[in-house]
Amino acid sequence: MRHLTIMAAAGFLVACGSSVDESPWRSQVTTPAMHRIAGQETAVGDFTGTSGRTTTGEVAVFQTTAGYAVSLGSDFSIDNGTGAVVGLGDATGATVILAPLASPTGAQVYGVPASVDIGDFRHVYIWDDTRGVPLGVAQLDLL
Repeated sequence: MRHLTIMAAAGFLVACGSSVDESPWRSQVTTPAMHRIAGQETAVGDFTGTSGRTTTGEVAVFQTTAGYAVSLGSDFSIDNGTGAVVGLGDATGATVILAPLASPTGAQVYGVPASVDIGDFRHVYIWDDTRGVPLGVAQLDLL
């Protein structure tokens, strides 16, 4: 019965000259990024590309039993991450480098050293450490 209902709805949309993709509600529904970490999510943000790079995707900070970690979501992507690092910083740039970027796409996790006070930082950077320029930045919103 469910299959018939779905088919009838699809037929109605086609007959009206519309499709599911053209629905005005489609843009309001977002699929959250998946993170490869368990713990309490404490802050979240979305990357914006800088320095001519295209950097997108969600980033979150998690508190785990081992400490804090920065998690790039499954939707993370940078057009060229060669030589990039992941860092924490303020509005002017990265001041703490966590590690080299493991991959230009996908979910990945970076531990925050215990000596770093995560509360001092409101931005996560994808940083070109050689040139000292940001390739992507996400402002964190506390949860």
